[in-house]
Amino acid sequence: MVRLHKAQNFSIFNINKQSIVMKRLREYLHVLMKNKIFCSFFEVNLSSKEKAIGIDSIKNKYISTSIKAFQSLFFIIPSLFFLPSDALSTILISVTMVSGTAWFSISLSTIKKKFEPFGIELTTDILQAFIMSLLILLFLGVVQLGKPFWGSFLPDGNILFFLQVVSYLLGVYSIACMIYWLYIGAIKYDLNDAMLAGQNEAAELYFKKSLSVLINASNQLKRSTNAAVSNYYTGLAFSHIFNFGLKTKGYVQVFEEQKIAAENIRKEPILSLEKSTKIIVLMTETFLEYCKNIHSQTAKEAHGTIVNEYLAMKQKKDSIQIRNIRIAIILESIATMLELQGETLFTKRLEIERKFLVKNVPKNLHMYEHKEIQQGYISSENHDELRVRKIGNMYYRTIKNTIDIQKNIREEEETILSIEEFKALWTQTANAQIYKTRYYIPYKEKIIELDIFKAANQGLILAEIETITVEKDIILPTWFGKEVTNNAKYKNKNLAR
Repeated sequence: MVRLHKAQNFSIFNINKQSIVMKRLREYLHVLMKNKIFCSFFEVNLSSKEKAIGIDSIKNKYISTSIKAFQSLFFIIPSLFFLPSDALSTILISVTMVSGTAWFSISLSTIKKKFEPFGIELTTDILQAFIMSLLILLFLGVVQLGKPFWGSFLPDGNILFFLQVVSYLLGVYSIACMIYWLYIGAIKYDLNDAMLAGQNEAAELYFKKSLSVLINASNQLKRSTNAAVSNYYTGLAFSHIFNFGLKTKGYVQVFEEQKIAAENIRKEPILSLEKSTKIIVLMTETFLEYCKNIHSQTAKEAHGTIVNEYLAMKQKKDSIQIRNIRIAIILESIATMLELQGETLFTKRLEIERKFLVKNVPKNLHMYEHKEIQQGYISSENHDELRVRKIGNMYYRTIKNTIDIQKNIREEEETILSIEEFKALWTQTANAQIYKTRYYIPYKEKIIELDIFKAANQGLILAEIETITVEKDIILPTWFGKEVTNNAKYKNKNLAR
């Protein structure tokens, strides 16, 4: 997805978000909003997912926008006292109506379903203008109502003229901030609309139709015991999957080849069970290979389901009924992944990880899902990191390249391996190997990966949390210790040496 780089905030306050004062302010606002402003909202019978969304919105959207709005508000306060307010009222009413209508409209659209980080950023710009216009209206009302009391205390002569000039300049700057936020928000909205609809409504309709085809094919497969019928529906479904990939990702030769293979099996469905299964396994393998951006837990679970059924079909000779059920489950899981992420599923994954030492291990650690991991590193001139890994009964090859070393953003590409491929590559890892137990601990809308190392790194415990933005002011668990994200000593590649 192409996106605009967030323009630098043109407030003359350049406050470091990592400062102690800002952290305390954010923590106070978080408590205030959650326990006072939104107290009745959180008393409603919400699911854990709904509560997490509410808390995440407070933390990542409402607090930051309120702070920025308040910062710019101070520039316009003098003009409320020393300048006529009629013109300001006219401007404010227009800005409030435009920003409020735009924000409500955008917040309720489908933008965030596909481009969540971009959607948050987009709505934040317009929300800042809306909040600031409301705050100015509030202060304007307070000042106007109080004029009979404080009007006689205003200075006159040269001092008043000087104050009016300063107030004018600050007021213009403050209004410019609001107009700027609306302008930036409008550009981002237009770009987002072009990205969603550029191939546009036809692609959106095709996307919905494809999901419908997948679910329908899955239902037919569950009921069918006829090989030709199951081949027909499977070919139809995969034809839509690869055609959707071509529409959203652009021309990919292997997508085109598999689309043709899918259409051929649909046109000529009378094939032997063994031959048709081989073709279906290859099509599933291609889909898995091009899933580069699985960022939600539900999508990861669906991906794991596909992998398990794919491996079972590849390794076993099932009856037609069992094979059809496996394919049905694969199609349902693919539909889930596409519905959650759309075309972003086929883009390379940008990984933003933060790593911490652990002060104390969480209680009841054994209750969390955990897997044994062994991974080794292969020397590569073309990539920052090339590793092979065994997690439980699954085998992977992962390539990582650094995109932004300062923000710790990396591009990651992962491929599933067979046990034979893994063993062949493992011999190349020589002395660059590590062994650990990884625990998957749910935290808000993320998963913390807690690694307890073994062998040469016995005693070391590290926790990683992956984010989709470079924002670092997230509230971390109390059992997290010192951050070692940029400490080369704690990189897995270096620990393996």
